[in-house]
Amino acid sequence: MNGDGKTQTKKRKMKKLLQIFWIGYVIFSFIYTSYWVDSLIKSGFKDKSIITHLDDNWDITINDKVYKNVSLEEFTFDTVTVNDVIEMRNTLPNDWDYEDAVMCFHTRQASVDMYVDNELAYEYGHERVKNNETVGSGLLFISMFDEYKGKDIKIVLTVSEMDAFSQLDEVWMSEWHDSYRY
Repeated sequence: MNGDGKTQTKKRKMKKLLQIFWIGYVIFSFIYTSYWVDSLIKSGFKDKSIITHLDDNWDITINDKVYKNVSLEEFTFDTVTVNDVIEMRNTLPNDWDYEDAVMCFHTRQASVDMYVDNELAYEYGHERVKNNETVGSGLLFISMFDEYKGKDIKIVLTVSEMDAFSQLDEVWMSEWHDSYRY
């Protein structure tokens, strides 16, 4: 083998080593950057964020059927259909310490009315139902004022689609700026 052949073999080995190095470098950089971004997003979250779960002690009426003192985590029912009405009642805690409180819950294909001590405080979806448009599903974020502490709430869901759902999702309170993190 002449000197030119040895040089070519060395170049190929060096090229292969450089390729392996760069592939390893890219993989390491991606993993490190992903970890760094994740820790940056979560930094201080546990120390600064408070969530108040409101999943227990609900009185629920579905059309004319009444369920007392239920937990939303365990409660299921027959699949609801168009124009079924679900009424959820509970008492808000007295002791939340949020600067800008928000109550969050997931709704599916239903218009929503929320009453605080029998006064309408929030409504969603009625205009869409009236116009024969879909109400949709998603998280609702309802501003909660300090004067709501300890008061009775009633959430009324009026179903707008066939076979919409057969259970209710969790309800919680948090600071407005942290609500999407949950």
